[in-house]
Amino acid sequence: MELTFLHPLPVEELPGVGAVAKERLHQIGVFTIGELAQLPKIILMQWFGANGKKFWEMANAIDARDVKQRILPRQISRETGFEEDVSDFDVIFEVLCYLTERIGKKLREEGLTGQTVSIKVDYSDHKRYIKARSLPEATDSTDLIYKMVSQLLEETPFRRLRVRRAGVVVSKIEWKGWQGELFDEQSRREALESTIDDIRRRFGFTAIMPASLINLQRHYRMEKSGYVLHAPALTQ
Repeated sequence: MELTFLHPLPVEELPGVGAVAKERLHQIGVFTIGELAQLPKIILMQWFGANGKKFWEMANAIDARDVKQRILPRQISRETGFEEDVSDFDVIFEVLCYLTERIGKKLREEGLTGQTVSIKVDYSDHKRYIKARSLPEATDSTDLIYKMVSQLLEETPFRRLRVRRAGVVVSKIEWKGWQGELFDEQSRREALESTIDDIRRRFGFTAIMPASLINLQRHYRMEKSGYVLHAPALTQ
């Protein structure tokens, strides 16, 4: 049933067929995977090189790659240490916001959602403060996770000590299985974040950033792939 499923789909549903390849195929009247499958393999290789061979094989349900089981992670987390211990609440807030941006992108890339959000704050005396709370339902939305991070941070009883490390953890991970309505708020949010993810894939993570993170440029070097954090760490 593979070909019956594949051939009516738009040609851009094939892995690797991006905007440029899609446009070239549309110019010659190829709009579906079935139409692509009917083209001679040698022609696709002349147009797209090695990718042309892959396009033809996938369009004809040929894939020799081993099937690998995906393991559900217990959590997705991002944290970083500061070059010098800080007491500026705004810097800590912005760093946690940036880490949340990275977590949201990772969740959507992996087709995951999380429900419990935690923040971690390590003080200069090496004592750690952790605060966690669950969202009403599992999500992959950067916006919803960020709102919970903000709420947790505002409730954090900051001591008269500098902060040496901070992090965000999203746990209670599930595979994403939500199917929303076309015009509800969740669908609009997903469409927006999908567009942001696409821009970042094409032009780099820092191609589009929240205005609230602009001040981080005073503390961290910004590259195409993101801010260069001090002693970053991630777990999955």
